[in-house]
Amino acid sequence: MALLLVSVPDPGTLLLNEFFDYDGCCYGMSAPRGTDPAEAIRLEDFYEATVRTEQLENVPVLFLVPEGESYTAVGFYRRAQIHRRLLRISLFMEGNIRAEAGEAVLLPDRQRVTGVEAHFGDRCYEVVETDDARYEAFMALISRDVKKTGNAMPRYDRIDISISPAEKRDAGRLRERCDRLAAALMADECRDLADIKSLEVCADRLTVLNGRSADGYYYQAMACYQMGQVKKGMKAIERALRLEPDSGDLMAMKASLLVSMGHAPEAADLFHQAWMADADEDYLILEGRVRMLMGRVDEAYETLKQVTDQTALKEAGIDLRDMKRKWPFIGVRGFSIKNIFGRGRKN
Repeated sequence: MALLLVSVPDPGTLLLNEFFDYDGCCYGMSAPRGTDPAEAIRLEDFYEATVRTEQLENVPVLFLVPEGESYTAVGFYRRAQIHRRLLRISLFMEGNIRAEAGEAVLLPDRQRVTGVEAHFGDRCYEVVETDDARYEAFMALISRDVKKTGNAMPRYDRIDISISPAEKRDAGRLRERCDRLAAALMADECRDLADIKSLEVCADRLTVLNGRSADGYYYQAMACYQMGQVKKGMKAIERALRLEPDSGDLMAMKASLLVSMGHAPEAADLFHQAWMADADEDYLILEGRVRMLMGRVDEAYETLKQVTDQTALKEAGIDLRDMKRKWPFIGVRGFSIKNIFGRGRKN
């Protein structure tokens, strides 16, 4: 089986993208992030595939970071599915390379291999077949004993989060900690999965101390959404909505979870209800994005026309004139839901 080399321009994104444990899976991308290509990879570049092949199984993947004239190997998937088109896992998570978390290895700094030769050209990937002179060296790297090299990728089931005895008894202090963690998450300042699991653990305890407040359930849902635990997140947000049924930010969180569960039409309608409840145009932007993901370009355009804040549209990558001129419009695909929920709970 051939292997796949993937270029990662920014190594700072590895812990929250390629080596992020999202409900037991990791997602890489063989096209530039923030783009929406018709095809993320030409699978016919593999000997065993044709133009009709939609996915390949059990492909080793090696991730490289550019270093001057060569590359540094920073991690790998031992076995992965390679999809021709992007998988839309949630409003913020996407990729066309999927591997089980147990197959993903992020090499510690001291174990990374420098001076790697790769030939990407104008692409972000290179297929290396078994007859390539570099193949055996690449496979030897991917086959290394992780017990000796170590694995710098945090795994959800191996992260131990502690709460101080004082916090365990004080709902106010826990709420403050949740606020800080959520703010860091939405500002893209989380170091890795451990920060997000901390939010989940603190929120879980907050619901025990104050189950009559929607705050703990909201933060539970937020953490679960980010980690791909959508069923647990849905249960939490449903409890929050029973306490505050008219809250727009709670509706929007439920809508985000619905997208992850594959219920885009219901999600779009709920984002619209959130806008009606709070008059927050950010929710219109999210509604427009979901309608675009559904392929309903005309509905997305009509929705986004209602947004009066041109700065918000610009930050979301939306140009209505361009949208009207080009069909289909793709600029909104690069928008991150993290920008929407960065404010935390509204008082």
